[in-house]
Amino acid sequence: TERFNDRLGNQFGAAITYFSFLSMIPIMMVSFAAAGFILASHPNLLEDIFSKILMNVSDPTLASTLKNTINTAVQQRTTVGLVGLGIALYSGVNWMGNLREAIRAQSRDVWERKPQDQEKIWLKYLRDFISLIGLLIALIITLSITCGLYTSRSPRATR
Repeated sequence: TERFNDRLGNQFGAAITYFSFLSMIPIMMVSFAAAGFILASHPNLLEDIFSKILMNVSDPTLASTLKNTINTAVQQRTTVGLVGLGIALYSGVNWMGNLREAIRAQSRDVWERKPQDQEKIWLKYLRDFISLIGLLIALIITLSITCGLYTSRSPRATR
């Protein structure tokens, strides 16, 4: 624990947590864009949502505002999705870089780095991008296996 504390382990952990939380915003943007594409391709589902809003919201002004907000979100789905993807890619690559630097700082023999040890910036971003893509592929495989195991064990699958 002494080495961890001497090498600012708590600060690195806090920074990675901060960047992880900050990366949730573009992921939510992409999720809302995906929902917008689904609602745009299923107008009956969109009308069903509007009717449920009108039934459950007693204030007509608030119901109208919610309906307009949903309409605007559905209309702007492409822009929101592309901006969200761009920001998610940028923040994800930087998140990988910060994680890599934190792990290297904890595991290096010498705390300080020499200037000649710095790698070229394009190589650093390429390595972090490849690492991020690998992490996303591992996540997709893990979720696919989990969903496959769940559906194979569900009572409906055995009928």
